[in-house]
Amino acid sequence: MAPKTLKNQDKKIAALYCRVSTIDQSKADFSSLKTQEQMLREKCVREGWKVYKVYVDTKSGSTLDRPEIVKLLHDAEEKKFNVVVATKLDRISRSVKDFIELDEKLNSLGVDITLTTQPIDTTTPAGKMQRNVMMSFAQFEREIIAERTRESTYARAKKGMFLGGIAPLGYDNVNKRLEINKEEAALVNKIFKWYLESPSTRAISRKLNSEGYKTKIRTTKTGKRTGGIDFNYQLVHDILRNKLYLGLIKVGDKTYPGQHEQIIDDKLFDQVQKRLDLSTVEPFVTLEGSPLLLLGTTKCGQCGANLTTYFASNGKSPEKHYYYKCTTAIKKGATKCPSRLVPARDLEQFTSNLMIHTAEKEGFFEAITSQVQDNSSIELIQIGDDLQQLRGNLSSIDKKIDNIVSNLMDEVFENAAKKRLAVELENLSKRKEEIENRISEQSVVAGEIEGKKFEKQALRQILKEFESVYQTASDEDKKRMLRTFMYEIKVTSTKGDKEGSFEFKIRGNGTIVKEWNEVIKKTRGVGGLTPRVRGLRG
Repeated sequence: MAPKTLKNQDKKIAALYCRVSTIDQSKADFSSLKTQEQMLREKCVREGWKVYKVYVDTKSGSTLDRPEIVKLLHDAEEKKFNVVVATKLDRISRSVKDFIELDEKLNSLGVDITLTTQPIDTTTPAGKMQRNVMMSFAQFEREIIAERTRESTYARAKKGMFLGGIAPLGYDNVNKRLEINKEEAALVNKIFKWYLESPSTRAISRKLNSEGYKTKIRTTKTGKRTGGIDFNYQLVHDILRNKLYLGLIKVGDKTYPGQHEQIIDDKLFDQVQKRLDLSTVEPFVTLEGSPLLLLGTTKCGQCGANLTTYFASNGKSPEKHYYYKCTTAIKKGATKCPSRLVPARDLEQFTSNLMIHTAEKEGFFEAITSQVQDNSSIELIQIGDDLQQLRGNLSSIDKKIDNIVSNLMDEVFENAAKKRLAVELENLSKRKEEIENRISEQSVVAGEIEGKKFEKQALRQILKEFESVYQTASDEDKKRMLRTFMYEIKVTSTKGDKEGSFEFKIRGNGTIVKEWNEVIKKTRGVGGLTPRVRGLRG
């Protein structure tokens, strides 16, 4: 007779598991420990479950080497609970292999896993399949867009460092630091003052252009020159909202004191923000707030700009009819881009049908595995460059420390001078520790990438069951899947014309383009648009 376990009992006793990284804590409230625990306790109250204990980790979910996970497993072996409750799969682990191993271990101990924001129940075969697919696509997405760069961004922001890229009007990027450009800073001040006098970003853009002002000219590392064009209302709006001019660094919804000098007075900046808040909001929303599934992937074939969310209502019903619309057409009008609206529902349904049909094809399987491996190689090169620079900085600091230590031992220096040297030594030691920690972190990441084993057979099985999983997935999970399949969708259409075209650029080497085009031949297209497909490298 099999030994009785807690799983055999009617009464559920729950272990609540919460995890955040340092970056998570600086993001939305959903990721905070307090909010996670509240959601888990509410779940237990609804189900009538008793809470045994709350386990909290504040380390990355890339491995299972976390103190509270270890304790949780130990208590599971002691039969202290029979269900683990978490908010999402990636709270427990961001590695498919690690999660499945943990799930199998808990299952052998009579312990289930339940999630509050994803409809997954690991006690059923369907739940296990859903779990595997969600974890796999979360892992693919991270490898494709290299999410590790976000941690570096937050770390730099907290130190007040410029986050890189193109310096805004008013500043120059000098050795990765922002330094004031006096002529441009004077223009930025004019723009802020003009707005209070005449609160219209369109009027200010026209005024700037009529007076001969152009946008900032920039030269890339490859020698390419950009900028030097007319202003538009969106550029003016972005300048008026930019907290860099207050001497701050903004990342996500957080701001930190910057190392650069302030251009705009606090009072003037606040006055402008209050006036901007009274302005009419444009009828389109951001990528995160949009219900559309293909944002960030769709582009205008007329001008090359991204397509964004646009909606309309007939006034008789609160229902909104959503479309994809060119951002140039929205910001500058039809004279700058004559493209027409694309019905969101039609384009998304067409794209989903193609993706579902393709998922089971061997050509796509080979293409997506190749894409993941290519991105891992690129990431290793980037990490190698970072490590080389970090080690160079470390060598420089070591030399400075040796010099200070030598001077401190020299009797020629007076006590006051030695005190100053001691302070400088302490600061250098802190910087050295920071660099050493960063080198250690990057080395671990590189080791993880090099040692990564891509489980092809598991992926092949997942893709065979893809259609049923996609149809029951949340909108956010559908967006993730679509981004994994699609590199770009370019829509070419003209307002007033009945015909046009849209082109799918799919990930991989083009081996499944023929298959896609066979499917397309059997369709009527989308709203008069004729589809065609080509591979990313095909």
